[in-house]
This record gives sequence, structure tokens and C-alpha cells, in this order.
Amino acid sequence: MIRLGSKAYTALLSLAESKLGESIADVSVENKLKKVDFKSLVLIHDKFDKVLAYEHSVEVQQAFPAAEIITFEKIGHYKMLWNDEVINACVARLN
Repeated sequence: MIRLGSKAYTALLSLAESKLGESIADVSVENKLKKVDFKSLVLIHDKFDKVLAYEHSVEVQQAFPAAEIITFEKIGHYKMLWNDEVINACVARLN
């Protein structure tokens, strides 16, 4: 994704694992959610997200029956943070 050479990529992984205190292979939403007690989980995802594939949210939703996905289209990964439609959907869901 960030087009690092193999040496730089290996160094980055090593640094990340050092900071996290665990293997990158163990760092996933699914693994982390197994350690969290929750009644419901709302995932907000743009179907055409270019940073994180929408399918990742689908996998989380399938692994956790208490999860639901609010799907948007063509809002983008970062722009959704200040998008009125997304904010309104979040506020409505919280209410």
C-alpha cells in the first residue's frame, strides 16, 4: 500500500511490533473485539473506501452477530469524519 522496499517494510514491521508489544499477525479488529465485552457494534464504512476494503467490515459483521454496518458510498475514508450524512446517521443511531 505504501510501496516500501522489502528492507524498509521489514524494519517498519519490526518497529510496529516493538511499539505494540505483539506480532502484527495478531493485530486485527476481530482479535481485538474478542477481548471486548459489548452489546452492539456499529461499523461505518464507505463501500468504495480506497484505504480499507469494505469487505473487512463485512467480515467483522459476520464474525460478530451484534455488529451492524452502516454503509455509505463515495464519501471516502477520511472525509466521512465531517460528512453531515455520516454524522446524522451516527447521532440517530446513538439516540
